[in-house]
Amino acid sequence: MRADRLMSIMILLQNRGKMTAKELANELEVSNRTILRDMDALTNAGIPIVSQRGKEGGWHLLDNFRSKLSGLNIDDMKSLFLFPSGELLEDLGLNNQPLDTRQKLLAAIPDTYREEAQAMWERIHIDSGTWRQSKEKKHALNVVQQAVWDSKKAENSL
Repeated sequence: MRADRLMSIMILLQNRGKMTAKELANELEVSNRTILRDMDALTNAGIPIVSQRGKEGGWHLLDNFRSKLSGLNIDDMKSLFLFPSGELLEDLGLNNQPLDTRQKLLAAIPDTYREEAQAMWERIHIDSGTWRQSKEKKHALNVVQQAVWDSKKAENSL
């Protein structure tokens, strides 16, 4: 469990930048003291973690350090292959070629998980083609989605 937590700390710091021991402890549901011990362990393992004291202090990775570890487990990787249908992606204005994206994901997965991920991809197909809404509802979805992408407030004009 500790190895998972150490990896989680690295991923959190990579994604969020600076975090306090309290923020990390809350996120990982452990004590502040556990976080301090974990930071010592990461430092001893050669991970360039820096502590900054004061009001704006916290822990961060030195010089934008990035680990090649993803933290993904086999269930995470399997779930990545359960893409929605091409029609749904097209309705959302996203890549309507999910097979291309799956191929890229499969190439990025470590060899130890690749076979299981490939099996998941080949065995499960979710046909959401019958879930499509009317053209009016599709237009409303497009309006809301555009507001989300543009970080704008959507107004109800009804």
